[in-house]
Amino acid sequence: MSTSVKLLILTGAELRHDYMRLTLSSCADITSALSICEGTEISLKNKAEDSAHNTDDQALLSRHAHEREASEHYYFNSRVQNSNDDAPVLSIPKGKINEADVIEKAVAAAPDIIACYGSSILKQPWFDAFPEKILNLHLGLSPYYRGSGTNFWAMAHGRFECIGATFMVMDQGIDTGNILHQMRAAVEVADTPHDIGNRLIFDAALSYANIIKAYAKGLKPPKEPASFEGVEGTLCKRADYTPEKLRHFYADYDSLKRDYLAIKQERIQNTPIVEGL
Repeated sequence: MSTSVKLLILTGAELRHDYMRLTLSSCADITSALSICEGTEISLKNKAEDSAHNTDDQALLSRHAHEREASEHYYFNSRVQNSNDDAPVLSIPKGKINEADVIEKAVAAAPDIIACYGSSILKQPWFDAFPEKILNLHLGLSPYYRGSGTNFWAMAHGRFECIGATFMVMDQGIDTGNILHQMRAAVEVADTPHDIGNRLIFDAALSYANIIKAYAKGLKPPKEPASFEGVEGTLCKRADYTPEKLRHFYADYDSLKRDYLAIKQERIQNTPIVEGL
Protein backbone atom coordinates (compact mmCIF):
# COMPACT_ATOMS: atom_id res chain seq x y z
CA MET A 1 0.00 0.00 0.00
CA SER A 2 1.31 3.44 -0.93
CA THR A 3 2.28 5.75 1.92
CA SER A 4 2.45 8.83 -0.30
CA VAL A 5 0.52 11.88 0.92
CA LYS A 6 -1.91 13.18 -1.69
CA LEU A 7 -1.47 16.95 -1.47
CA LEU A 8 -3.42 19.96 -2.73
CA ILE A 9 -1.48 23.24 -2.67
CA LEU A 10 -3.07 26.71 -2.38
CA THR A 11 -0.57 29.43 -3.25
CA GLY A 12 0.25 32.40 -5.46
CA ALA A 13 1.94 32.82 -8.84
CA GLU A 14 5.16 34.69 -8.07
CA LEU A 15 8.58 33.04 -8.18
CA ARG A 16 8.70 32.27 -4.45
CA HIS A 17 5.31 30.58 -4.73
CA ASP A 18 6.49 28.52 -7.70
CA TYR A 19 9.52 27.44 -5.67
CA MET A 20 7.36 26.36 -2.75
CA ARG A 21 4.89 24.53 -4.99
CA LEU A 22 7.58 22.69 -6.90
CA THR A 23 9.50 21.76 -3.76
CA LEU A 24 6.42 20.27 -2.13
CA SER A 25 5.09 18.52 -5.23
CA SER A 26 8.44 16.91 -6.03
CA CYS A 27 9.18 15.74 -2.49
CA ALA A 28 9.51 12.02 -1.83
CA ASP A 29 6.33 10.49 -0.38
CA ILE A 30 4.19 13.42 -1.55
CA THR A 31 1.95 13.25 -4.62
CA SER A 32 0.54 16.53 -5.93
CA ALA A 33 -3.18 16.13 -6.62
CA LEU A 34 -3.58 19.77 -7.70
CA SER A 35 -2.11 23.23 -7.15
CA ILE A 36 -4.46 26.22 -7.15
CA CYS A 37 -2.46 29.37 -7.83
CA GLU A 38 -3.88 32.87 -7.42
CA GLY A 39 -2.77 35.65 -9.73
CA THR A 40 -0.56 38.68 -9.09
CA GLU A 41 -3.22 41.39 -9.35
CA ILE A 42 -2.33 42.93 -5.96
CA SER A 43 1.38 42.08 -5.95
CA LEU A 44 4.02 44.44 -4.62
CA LYS A 45 5.14 45.14 -8.19
CA ASN A 46 1.64 46.18 -9.19
CA LYS A 47 1.34 48.33 -6.08
CA ALA A 48 4.52 50.11 -7.13
CA GLU A 49 2.93 50.97 -10.46
CA ASP A 50 -0.20 52.44 -8.86
CA SER A 51 -0.70 55.89 -10.37
CA ALA A 52 -2.25 57.10 -7.10
CA HIS A 53 1.28 57.52 -5.67
CA ASN A 54 3.42 60.56 -6.35
CA THR A 55 6.71 60.28 -8.24
CA ASP A 56 8.95 59.88 -5.18
CA ASP A 57 6.66 57.24 -3.68
CA GLN A 58 6.49 55.37 -6.95
CA ALA A 59 10.28 55.38 -7.23
CA LEU A 60 10.66 54.03 -3.68
CA LEU A 61 8.04 51.31 -4.11
CA SER A 62 9.45 50.40 -7.52
CA ARG A 63 12.99 50.07 -6.15
CA HIS A 64 11.77 47.89 -3.29
CA ALA A 65 9.74 45.70 -5.63
CA HIS A 66 12.56 45.26 -8.13
CA GLU A 67 15.11 44.48 -5.42
CA ARG A 68 12.80 41.83 -4.02
CA GLU A 69 12.23 40.43 -7.51
CA ALA A 70 16.01 40.24 -8.09
CA SER A 71 16.51 38.52 -4.75
CA GLU A 72 13.80 35.98 -5.52
CA HIS A 73 15.50 35.28 -8.84
CA TYR A 74 18.80 34.66 -7.01
CA TYR A 75 17.30 32.27 -4.45
CA PHE A 76 14.65 30.47 -6.48
CA ASN A 77 14.99 30.79 -10.24
CA SER A 78 17.46 27.95 -10.79
CA ARG A 79 15.31 25.51 -8.81
CA VAL A 80 12.18 26.52 -10.70
CA GLN A 81 13.76 26.50 -14.16
CA ASN A 82 15.38 23.11 -13.65
CA SER A 83 12.22 21.44 -12.45
CA ASN A 84 10.58 18.77 -14.55
CA ASP A 85 7.44 18.81 -12.45
CA ASP A 86 4.23 18.25 -14.42
CA ALA A 87 1.76 18.23 -11.50
CA PRO A 88 -1.63 19.75 -12.40
CA VAL A 89 -2.06 23.50 -11.83
CA LEU A 90 -5.25 25.57 -11.79
CA SER A 91 -4.61 29.31 -12.20
CA ILE A 92 -7.27 31.69 -10.87
CA PRO A 93 -7.55 35.46 -10.31
CA LYS A 94 -6.51 36.76 -6.90
CA GLY A 95 -9.41 36.69 -4.46
CA LYS A 96 -11.40 33.98 -6.27
CA ILE A 97 -10.22 31.15 -4.08
CA ASN A 98 -13.50 30.95 -2.17
CA GLU A 99 -15.65 30.61 -5.29
CA ALA A 100 -17.84 27.49 -5.28
CA ASP A 101 -16.41 26.09 -8.52
CA VAL A 102 -12.86 26.35 -7.18
CA ILE A 103 -13.78 24.48 -4.00
CA GLU A 104 -15.59 21.86 -6.10
CA LYS A 105 -12.38 21.25 -8.06
CA ALA A 106 -10.47 20.90 -4.80
CA VAL A 107 -12.98 18.37 -3.48
CA ALA A 108 -12.80 16.42 -6.74
CA ALA A 109 -9.01 16.16 -6.34
CA ALA A 110 -9.62 14.28 -3.04
CA PRO A 111 -6.43 15.34 -1.23
CA ASP A 112 -5.29 13.92 2.09
CA ILE A 113 -3.87 17.30 3.12
CA ILE A 114 -4.13 20.88 1.85
CA ALA A 115 -1.00 23.04 2.14
CA CYS A 116 -1.49 26.82 2.03
CA TYR A 117 1.23 29.35 1.39
CA GLY A 118 0.43 32.90 0.30
CA SER A 119 -3.21 32.33 -0.60
CA SER A 120 -6.13 34.64 0.17
CA ILE A 121 -7.99 34.10 3.43
CA LEU A 122 -10.11 30.95 3.26
CA LYS A 123 -13.78 31.06 4.20
CA GLN A 124 -16.02 28.52 5.93
CA PRO A 125 -16.78 26.25 2.93
CA TRP A 126 -13.13 25.19 2.84
CA PHE A 127 -13.21 24.13 6.47
CA ASP A 128 -16.53 22.34 5.99
CA ALA A 129 -15.08 20.39 3.04
CA PHE A 130 -11.70 19.65 4.64
CA PRO A 131 -12.00 19.61 8.45
CA GLU A 132 -8.59 19.51 10.17
CA LYS A 133 -6.91 18.87 6.81
CA ILE A 134 -5.74 22.41 5.97
CA LEU A 135 -2.21 23.41 6.97
CA ASN A 136 -0.76 26.88 6.59
CA LEU A 137 2.75 28.23 6.30
CA HIS A 138 2.59 31.71 7.83
CA LEU A 139 5.65 33.85 7.22
CA GLY A 140 5.80 35.34 10.67
CA LEU A 141 5.99 34.09 14.22
CA SER A 142 2.51 33.82 15.70
CA PRO A 143 1.26 35.08 18.06
CA TYR A 144 3.86 37.86 18.03
CA TYR A 145 3.03 38.96 14.49
CA ARG A 146 -0.06 37.98 12.50
CA GLY A 147 -1.60 39.14 9.23
CA SER A 148 0.05 40.59 6.13
CA GLY A 149 3.77 41.28 5.66
CA THR A 150 4.55 40.25 9.21
CA ASN A 151 8.29 39.71 8.78
CA PHE A 152 8.58 43.16 7.21
CA TRP A 153 6.93 44.67 10.28
CA ALA A 154 9.06 42.65 12.69
CA MET A 155 12.13 44.15 10.98
CA ALA A 156 10.61 47.63 10.90
CA HIS A 157 9.97 47.43 14.66
CA GLY A 158 13.49 46.17 15.29
CA ARG A 159 12.21 42.80 16.50
CA PHE A 160 14.44 40.59 14.36
CA GLU A 161 13.93 37.76 16.85
CA CYS A 162 10.28 37.65 15.64
CA ILE A 163 11.19 37.01 12.00
CA GLY A 164 10.36 33.45 11.09
CA ALA A 165 7.85 30.94 9.84
CA THR A 166 4.90 29.31 11.60
CA PHE A 167 3.42 26.00 10.44
CA MET A 168 -0.11 25.58 11.75
CA VAL A 169 -3.39 23.77 11.37
CA MET A 170 -5.46 26.51 9.78
CA ASP A 171 -8.62 27.82 11.41
CA GLN A 172 -10.88 30.77 10.51
CA GLY A 173 -8.87 33.32 12.45
CA ILE A 174 -5.97 35.31 11.06
CA ASP A 175 -2.91 33.14 11.72
CA THR A 176 -4.47 31.79 14.92
CA GLY A 177 -4.49 28.04 14.20
CA ASN A 178 -2.86 25.42 16.41
CA ILE A 179 0.88 25.60 15.87
CA LEU A 180 2.75 22.48 14.74
CA HIS A 181 6.22 23.97 14.45
CA GLN A 182 8.06 27.28 14.11
CA MET A 183 11.45 28.28 12.77
CA ARG A 184 13.31 31.51 13.34
CA ALA A 185 15.03 33.27 10.46
CA ALA A 186 18.80 33.41 10.31
CA VAL A 187 20.13 36.99 10.27
CA GLU A 188 23.66 37.77 9.09
CA VAL A 189 25.61 41.03 9.22
CA ALA A 190 25.53 41.65 5.45
CA ASP A 191 21.91 40.59 4.90
CA THR A 192 19.48 42.79 3.05
CA PRO A 193 15.84 42.48 4.14
CA HIS A 194 15.23 40.38 1.03
CA ASP A 195 18.08 38.01 1.90
CA ILE A 196 16.52 37.32 5.28
CA GLY A 197 13.05 36.76 3.86
CA ASN A 198 13.97 34.66 0.84
CA ARG A 199 16.50 32.48 2.65
CA LEU A 200 13.77 31.77 5.19
CA ILE A 201 11.37 30.72 2.41
CA PHE A 202 14.08 28.55 0.85
CA ASP A 203 14.62 26.73 4.16
CA ALA A 204 10.94 26.63 5.12
CA ALA A 205 9.93 24.70 2.00
CA LEU A 206 11.78 21.55 3.05
CA SER A 207 10.52 21.88 6.62
CA TYR A 208 6.97 22.23 5.29
CA ALA A 209 7.28 18.98 3.36
CA ASN A 210 8.42 17.15 6.49
CA ILE A 211 5.60 18.65 8.55
CA ILE A 212 3.00 17.68 5.95
CA LYS A 213 4.18 14.07 6.03
CA ALA A 214 4.37 14.02 9.82
CA TYR A 215 0.87 15.51 10.15
CA ALA A 216 -0.52 12.89 7.77
CA LYS A 217 0.95 10.27 10.11
CA GLY A 218 -0.60 11.80 13.22
CA LEU A 219 1.59 14.72 14.34
CA LYS A 220 -0.32 16.77 16.94
CA PRO A 221 0.25 20.40 17.94
CA PRO A 222 2.65 20.46 20.91
CA LYS A 223 2.08 22.48 24.04
CA GLU A 224 2.74 26.16 23.42
CA PRO A 225 5.16 28.10 25.66
CA ALA A 226 3.52 29.49 28.78
CA SER A 227 4.59 32.96 27.68
CA PHE A 228 2.19 32.72 24.70
CA GLU A 229 -0.80 32.88 27.04
CA GLY A 230 -2.57 36.20 26.74
CA VAL A 231 -0.27 37.51 24.01
CA GLU A 232 -2.35 39.32 21.40
CA GLY A 233 0.65 40.30 19.32
CA THR A 234 0.60 42.71 16.39
CA LEU A 235 -2.02 42.29 13.66
CA CYS A 236 -0.43 43.62 10.46
CA LYS A 237 -2.67 44.98 7.74
CA ARG A 238 -1.96 45.52 4.05
CA ALA A 239 -3.31 49.07 4.33
CA ASP A 240 -0.58 49.97 6.86
CA TYR A 241 2.13 49.33 4.27
CA THR A 242 2.66 52.85 2.90
CA PRO A 243 5.56 54.57 1.11
CA GLU A 244 6.21 56.64 4.24
CA LYS A 245 6.52 53.51 6.41
CA LEU A 246 8.82 51.95 3.80
CA ARG A 247 10.97 55.09 3.78
CA HIS A 248 11.42 54.90 7.57
CA PHE A 249 12.12 51.18 7.28
CA TYR A 250 15.11 51.67 5.00
CA ALA A 251 16.43 54.58 7.07
CA ASP A 252 16.44 52.48 10.25
CA TYR A 253 17.14 48.96 8.94
CA ASP A 254 20.93 48.75 9.35
CA SER A 255 21.03 50.19 12.86
CA LEU A 256 18.13 48.02 14.04
CA LYS A 257 19.84 44.92 12.61
CA ARG A 258 23.11 45.78 14.38
CA ASP A 259 21.28 46.31 17.68
CA TYR A 260 19.69 42.87 17.37
CA LEU A 261 22.91 41.06 16.47
CA ALA A 262 24.71 42.65 19.42
CA ILE A 263 22.42 40.87 21.92
CA LYS A 264 20.95 38.18 19.67
CA GLN A 265 20.96 35.29 22.17
CA GLU A 266 19.28 37.36 24.88
CA ARG A 267 16.58 38.50 22.48
CA ILE A 268 15.96 34.92 21.30
CA GLN A 269 15.75 33.56 24.84
CA ASN A 270 13.12 36.17 25.69
CA THR A 271 11.03 35.25 22.64
CA PRO A 272 10.24 31.51 22.78
CA ILE A 273 8.80 29.62 19.82
CA VAL A 274 7.14 26.23 19.28
CA GLU A 275 9.54 23.56 18.09
CA GLY A 276 7.37 20.56 17.34
CA LEU A 277 9.77 18.59 15.13
